[in-house]
Amino acid sequence: MRSDAKIDYQHKALAAMKMAVDASGFERVKWVRLAQAWQDMARWQDVAGEREGRDAAAPSPSVVRADHD
Repeated sequence: MRSDAKIDYQHKALAAMKMAVDASGFERVKWVRLAQAWQDMARWQDVAGEREGRDAAAPSPSVVRADHD
């Protein structure tokens, strides 16, 4: 997959949760885990987008503290 391809991870997470609602047992667990993975990827995409949008902006104080712990 090309790195510049845009994937709607949030939409995929929602679709996986809808599948989880219709499933039961272990199938439900698998769909919920998949939804969680898509949700995490959506968060990472948001963070990466924020980083690209900044031009040498200073990191937030929480990031600076985490680097020094």
